[in-house]
Amino acid sequence: MSIFKKNKEEDNNMSRNVSVKIERVPVDSLHSKLYFQNDPNSARVKQIVDNFDWNLLQPLDVSFRDGKYNVVDGQNRLYATIEKFKNSNKTITVPCLVRYGLSESDEMKLFIDLAKNRRHVKPIEIYQALYGMKNEFVINMVDSINDIGLLFDFKTSQANGRITAAVTIHDIYGKLGKTEFKKYLNLLYKTWNGNSKSLQKDMLDGMLDFYQKYMLKINEKTFVKSLSKVTPEEIYRLGGKYGDRAKGISEAILEQYNKGNRKDNRLE
Repeated sequence: MSIFKKNKEEDNNMSRNVSVKIERVPVDSLHSKLYFQNDPNSARVKQIVDNFDWNLLQPLDVSFRDGKYNVVDGQNRLYATIEKFKNSNKTITVPCLVRYGLSESDEMKLFIDLAKNRRHVKPIEIYQALYGMKNEFVINMVDSINDIGLLFDFKTSQANGRITAAVTIHDIYGKLGKTEFKKYLNLLYKTWNGNSKSLQKDMLDGMLDFYQKYMLKINEKTFVKSLSKVTPEEIYRLGGKYGDRAKGISEAILEQYNKGNRKDNRLE
């Protein structure tokens, strides 16, 4: 079931009370960095500044609420304009598609709808918005990750102990359910202590393939003892002989689990 699905009543409630206007709004009147958004992308801002053209500047998506113009989508364009004209003595205005009548929750829903149709918006940003909307599925998934001692990282860093493969981990949570998901993730955490390589997409998928096959037979102590003898990089290398990366990692995990164990304790 898609977590993005909205029912007709929600759609009707939003459209019934909202009016939309194209306006030019002064940049100093625009409020950005809403709590469900990441900070502006400095590289993207510089790119826009270096190639600035009023004719190519798409309108910002804005919500006027409680006396403020909230920039729901277009932070990079806004900050690029500010940077481009920071030494100007004139009032700088930018084109905006302004919606009147949105609630705070509506703004987050709008952000998600816009993000789904724009490739440059990272999936992790969508999950950040859903978490802010208190989406039950995402809240339970994130809380389960935190309970293990890991962190679902909304800032997309690659530090140890942080999960950024948002779509992958979402699919795994959906397939396993909360209880088995926590057991699955706990094995990864106890074995490699949150090493960032152990939390990347291919490793997560490969571990899922292994776990689904043997979840009723896995001995946790044996798994941690056997797999912690090799690094995640070594598991990637051992699995590289297979055409399917996830399948290869699954087979490499199985091989290492069985290595050195008595025959009656091995998985088949």
